[in-house]
Amino acid sequence: MTQLGIAGLLGLSALTLSADTLSGTATLTADNHYGLYTGLSDASDLTFIGRNEKGGSGSTGGYNWSKPETWSVSLEAGQHLYVLAWDDGGPQSWIGEFNFGSSTLYSGATTWEYTIATGANPGTNGDVPNLAAVMEAIETGLWNPVTFEVANGTSPWGMIPDIDAGSKFIAADGFGNNVPSDTHYVIYRNVDPLVAATSAPVPEAGTAVAGLALALLAGATARRRRLAARQ
Repeated sequence: MTQLGIAGLLGLSALTLSADTLSGTATLTADNHYGLYTGLSDASDLTFIGRNEKGGSGSTGGYNWSKPETWSVSLEAGQHLYVLAWDDGGPQSWIGEFNFGSSTLYSGATTWEYTIATGANPGTNGDVPNLAAVMEAIETGLWNPVTFEVANGTSPWGMIPDIDAGSKFIAADGFGNNVPSDTHYVIYRNVDPLVAATSAPVPEAGTAVAGLALALLAGATARRRRLAARQ
């Protein structure tokens, strides 16, 4: 290969190597408020998706939790779904169903974990905490397995429409009227990412191309030396 050919190889633009992505929908509701996010376990790429209504009543249905909302979501390798929830008083919980084509994830004790944030409960008309505070709570939080769940259809919530019976109402520290987490917000995430993180980093395309070019250059130099030795 000529030096011009090698230079041309070195000048090739890098290939775009993208991780596998799952796209689908999240349908969920909470007693009383939630924010939905996606991100890695260290929250370095945390993205806010949306929240339910403020106030004590639902925009449709009698209460905040009477009718769920549906959101479009995408997950890349290693990312989790995060549900930040808080209560206005009385029994607390949230419930959800997450559909990604042939895969469905339900809210339930075996597939979710939680951390109780140090941040205060935002209140009935409060905003979700700012993104930096949520990121810190995720990164520094003590994560615990969910142990409290009841079936979709359980009183006082009843059967939530558009959410499968496989989903459970889940809570951090119980369904009582006065539990410790009531004064804080709680963050839940699915235990195992739906798209597994890559076990070994993929070399950058530019690095791979440069390595190939150097190998070809070394080969061309060796051939020239052999030809010179024969003359």
